[in-house]
Order: sequence, then C-alpha cells, then structure tokens
Amino acid sequence: MTPLKDEDRTMDTNERRRRRSTHLHTALNYQLEAVCEEYGLSNVALATDDGFVVSGIGDERVTEWLAALAPAVVESQLSPVQNEAWLEKLAPPFPVDDGFDAVSIDAFGSKMYIAGLASNELAVALGLAHAMIGVHRIFSELRN
Repeated sequence: MTPLKDEDRTMDTNERRRRRSTHLHTALNYQLEAVCEEYGLSNVALATDDGFVVSGIGDERVTEWLAALAPAVVESQLSPVQNEAWLEKLAPPFPVDDGFDAVSIDAFGSKMYIAGLASNELAVALGLAHAMIGVHRIFSELRN
C-alpha cells in the first residue's frame, strides 16, 4: 500500500471538512463515517443508554449489536479478558477477538455510548477517541 502524500492528506481532510450538516443525524453519520475511513473501523455505533442505535456505520446487524453491548461493556468495568469471555457467551455476529471497545460520552446532559469494531485494538481506541471529540463538537454546535 502506498502511503498518502501530504497533498493527498490535505485533500481528504478538506473533503471531510466540507461534509458538514446542521441536521443532527446527518452530521453524526458524517463524523462516524470519517472515523471509520481514517482508523479502519469496520463498524461504529452511537447508542443511547438503553442500547439503541442513534447513528451507525457498517453492517446494520453488527451495528445494532455494538449499540446494545456498549452500555454494558462500559458500565461493567470488566477487564478486557473478562469482556472477551462474556462476549463469547453472547455469540455476537462478529469475532470477539477483533478489536472491540466502547466509551461513554455526555450529550445534551444524557449519557450516550460509542462502540467500535476493527481488526486491532489500537485502531478502535484511536477511532473512538476521535469519534468522542467529533460527536461532542456536533452536539455542542447544534445546542447553540
């Protein structure tokens, strides 16, 4: 794979920055799409505290699982090994040894969750950190 040149990165960044919307759902989809593209996530979901999908990118069935699992994973405070064992028992439609993680975020005074899936844990961690910043920005801008 050929690395991107600086001008290619600028073009991609500029294109992503042009893809903005004042509509909440569209803005969230753009943000999550950009995270998937930049960090190689196959799926990402923004979920309510009840585990329902607010916005998701990737296979719909997997995204629904991620949204449903996110609150339990974040709030359980299990170790990664315990999480993996727990996930194996649930038999989700994705390999549990893939990079899977979830984080919480405050949005309009409510707790929401972002869950992601990629081929490795580092990509998921970096992608979710980026998604948290972007989702927080979107909610802050739309609140004003």
